[in-house]
Amino acid sequence: MGAQQLTSQASLSTFAPAPKRMDTTPQLETQIRSLIAAGQMAAARDQIDGIEPPFARAVLSNELGMRYAEMGDDLSAIQCHDLAASLVPGEYVFRFNAASARLRAGQLEMATGHFYDLTKDFGYQQLAPWKLLCVVLLTTQRLAEAIDVALQALQAWPDDVDLLGMLGHAYADTGDYAQSLAVNTRLVTLRPDHWKAWNNVGAAYTEFGLHVEALAAYERTLALQPACEEAIYNAGMVAYKLRQWPESLAYFGRIPDQSPFASSAAMYLLTVRRYQADWQDHETRLNALLHQQSDIEARPFDLLSLTDDDAYIRPETEAYVSKLWRNSRPDAAAPMPDRHDRLRIGYLSHDFRAHATAFLIAEIFELHDRERFETFGYSTGPDDGSPMRLRLENGIDSFYDFSHASPDQIVEQIRADEIDILVDLKGYTGDHSLGILKERLAPVQVHWLGYPGLLAAPGHIDYVICDDYVVPETLAENYPDGIAYLPHCYQPNDRKRAVTPPGTRADHGLPDGAFVFCCFNQVYKITPELFAVWMQILRETPGSVLWLLAETDEARANLKRETMQAGIDPDRLIFAPFLPFAEHVARIAHADLALDTFPYNAHTLASDTLWAGVPLLTLSGRSFASRVAGSLLRTVGLEALITHRQDEYAQLAAALAHDPARLASLRRLLDRERLLQTPLYDTPQLTRDLEHLFTQMWALQKAGQSAKYLR
Repeated sequence: MGAQQLTSQASLSTFAPAPKRMDTTPQLETQIRSLIAAGQMAAARDQIDGIEPPFARAVLSNELGMRYAEMGDDLSAIQCHDLAASLVPGEYVFRFNAASARLRAGQLEMATGHFYDLTKDFGYQQLAPWKLLCVVLLTTQRLAEAIDVALQALQAWPDDVDLLGMLGHAYADTGDYAQSLAVNTRLVTLRPDHWKAWNNVGAAYTEFGLHVEALAAYERTLALQPACEEAIYNAGMVAYKLRQWPESLAYFGRIPDQSPFASSAAMYLLTVRRYQADWQDHETRLNALLHQQSDIEARPFDLLSLTDDDAYIRPETEAYVSKLWRNSRPDAAAPMPDRHDRLRIGYLSHDFRAHATAFLIAEIFELHDRERFETFGYSTGPDDGSPMRLRLENGIDSFYDFSHASPDQIVEQIRADEIDILVDLKGYTGDHSLGILKERLAPVQVHWLGYPGLLAAPGHIDYVICDDYVVPETLAENYPDGIAYLPHCYQPNDRKRAVTPPGTRADHGLPDGAFVFCCFNQVYKITPELFAVWMQILRETPGSVLWLLAETDEARANLKRETMQAGIDPDRLIFAPFLPFAEHVARIAHADLALDTFPYNAHTLASDTLWAGVPLLTLSGRSFASRVAGSLLRTVGLEALITHRQDEYAQLAAALAHDPARLASLRRLLDRERLLQTPLYDTPQLTRDLEHLFTQMWALQKAGQSAKYLR
């Protein structure tokens, strides 16, 4: 935010009125002021140069500077105010106007020094220098100083709205949302009509994952300022996170085309509609997004289901990174010697609970070699009280619940633990904590598992752990990320996952004699192009059904309508309800063939499907997210189910439905005992492979080196 914008928001004047004392003749004073008013600046300046005594010359020079400022000539204004201040150094007005002129002219470093001097020399006699010092410090991103100055000034003016507003702004920019929330809550208590403060309250609640409270704050903002585009967009985002699809659509639909939020709103309008399987004008909207030069304020994760085109994903990712870590120093850590008998590995995640990531990684924590590694878990998400949460807490040596902690508290604990390698498990997915990695918390910082893509965050993330199928070197070479390759598949699996009886087909509303295709990916991953391929498959396999998972009545109705328009009986779509994890995995066994989505494949669901003994047909593309299922299939010896074109995908699906013997041979490859012998489910070996990567990372770090590719 620029100095002029901050100054405007704080309703501050950058002029101080001239002193009243004059010791010159009224006639000459009037003449000079007439020249100034008429814009005859050079003539006025010449006459001022001859004025005595110095104080009179200073007063008129100050007025000339103010006139220059009104004309937009800040450099000339600076000269006039500097002259006035040099003639009468002890006069507050002249010095304040000299400092303010530099602020307006963009001479921010010099303006900072002048305002600091004013606060030192005049203390709490004048409020304006304190405010403008905060403005310039915020503008130059000297956030810690801005906080210190605002806190000092609030000792004298504890209820000043401008100071409180800037303090809350500074806290938010440093990531201290607890303090930002406290300050802005005080501000709305003092001024219930302060819509900007309500918007900031909403932003703080959003950061803490308190989305219901955040939406209420944004609604309060919009009740006071209905045209506030930032609040409209923020409300749409919170409704999106709450999965309130109609409300989210309504908010995003209010963003004007000329708004700086327009591109982001258009992207989320498209995404929300996809959650509802509402594909009206989908291709036109998608092409507009992919081909326009935009500044999308979106998580890279939300782009992965739109395209597998790295030429689009990468620049948007880099733009997001530059904003996420805009106040950081992206430097590699200095070489660090061994500090402990065991290498300390910290795992940072919001999802240490009954969550897909936890279902994959839980056994890894239990299998770490305790003689060589000490593990730490930093949980920023809620404790759901589930058996999985208890298992995670027991499987990690030192576990911290940071669900109600401030970023500073998390940073302080991680540093106190002297972590050697910090592993982020979220990436750019929802409720991530990557922002706290802007200051080095560990000599080596790594991402693994949570985000199916490259992070483009050199200096913050040293390595992304993956495998050479999801990220072949041809894809990795265009990214600055260091790549640490696991030898088989990057995705771990838990061999201890609960198994429940699958029941019968009738229990799940499936016809006994039908060939059952299934896809339990979320609806937003289904594109209209892929759905058309599925309709072709149904057309070529009479009597088959398609078993889907759809969250809302509207999504189910839209999918049935699309099926009918394709000339297929909509009753051939069968919708599954949401079930607890173990029951969900068990029911997959009733499918004959699972159909994957594109460009965002099944990930955890792909492992669940193979574990249930059901073949999975996938379509591999050019992005990490579109290659995950292919990696899993390769690792269990089912490369025959990897396709690369839509026509190949459709033909193979129909062929397998018509060839029971071929399909049965594929299912035999998914026998549970055989699966446990494959690298995908050899969790002990994957743990050793992971530890081997950690050991290499640490050896390179101690030597002051790094690697583009690590194997």
